[in-house]
Amino acid sequence: MVKKVIEKHADKLLRKKNVVIVYEGNKIKGGEDTGERALVVGVKKKEKEEKLSKKDIIPKKIERVKTDVVETDEVYALGLLDLFKSKGVNTRRRYRPMPCHVSVGNRKITAGTAGAFVVDAGGNVYVLSNAHVLCEDPRRNVSEQERRICQPGPYDSRNPDKDIIGRLERHVAINPSGNNYVDCALMRADRVEDLDLRTGILGYGYPTGVAGKLEINQKVVKPASRTTGKKEGRVTGINGIVMVNYGSFKARFVDQIIFSNMSAGGDSGSSILTADGKYAGLLFAGSSKVTIGNKAENVLNVLDVSIMTQGEGGEEPTPPEYAFVEEIDVEMERATGLVKGTITQKGNKQPLEGVEIYADNIRKGRSGADGRYMVELEAGRHRLEFRKPGYRAVVVEREFGKENGE
Repeated sequence: MVKKVIEKHADKLLRKKNVVIVYEGNKIKGGEDTGERALVVGVKKKEKEEKLSKKDIIPKKIERVKTDVVETDEVYALGLLDLFKSKGVNTRRRYRPMPCHVSVGNRKITAGTAGAFVVDAGGNVYVLSNAHVLCEDPRRNVSEQERRICQPGPYDSRNPDKDIIGRLERHVAINPSGNNYVDCALMRADRVEDLDLRTGILGYGYPTGVAGKLEINQKVVKPASRTTGKKEGRVTGINGIVMVNYGSFKARFVDQIIFSNMSAGGDSGSSILTADGKYAGLLFAGSSKVTIGNKAENVLNVLDVSIMTQGEGGEEPTPPEYAFVEEIDVEMERATGLVKGTITQKGNKQPLEGVEIYADNIRKGRSGADGRYMVELEAGRHRLEFRKPGYRAVVVEREFGKENGE
């Protein structure tokens, strides 16, 4: 009921003065949680009704759902604020090999947090963080920006060019004029030996799995990250729609989780975990009063990866298991401006449908029922990747010319 009302009225509510968040939570009265579900409206600053124009007043009820107005302050992406020194464990120094929850960042930004190790169907290991941490500009495509990643992040490094640890692999571009579900990106290490796969999250270890549906007031924890130490908190809202300030632009995010305040500038990219260690969300924004996270399932699904979890006995991480990991064959025909061909299953040569084709980490299409595919490419060097869950990825990197693609 509340979710449907939020979806229907969010646009109108977010146009009201000071409103930055709309979400489903419990009504608070006299500082106490009443347990009564409400449509919660977060504002930069609470003002008395007599000081507001009629159009900016939040009604007491919307379609029989009670409302509650809370002060949340402005919500910012947390890789972009003035950065503070981290407390507790030193997460700002150089680590080789690198665990997660330490300082990291694109060569052209300040610093954020390396969130978690993830793996794709082909067994490739990546570092998960935010697009605004691993990208020079999260609005742009990979091919249009700096891809080098530093550890520690440039703000914390004495010599960023000597602290390069990897490259931006792919990200979900942020759209300032539409709805966004995630602020996420993957880093591929230049050398896998530079990743501390034994440790996982510094001072914590590995998640035990991925959380399902989160409940209001459910307890959560954020391990020590780039700026703040270990923080315990709770879920205060679900089905959130949030306007996030990125400094040079603002963007609207939907289907977000609202947590009690557990973060500060530089903590973007951190993992938020349930009390029993399950991966619950990707921290990306917040204020002095709230922390905002992308839902785990939204992040993992859009990137087509799985969280690496702790192995039996607590020693080694266990990559996710697949029912099968098959090989594929890619036949490639080249013509001016085009790459086309047929994708088949290795061994029986049966056409393979639904293989996603990426060029320079940008999705270009997928194979049809007959295994055929076709993508357009400009002249130059390109990295083609063919992916399908359950199959090992095939990567082809070569120069394509103007006349014959050679």
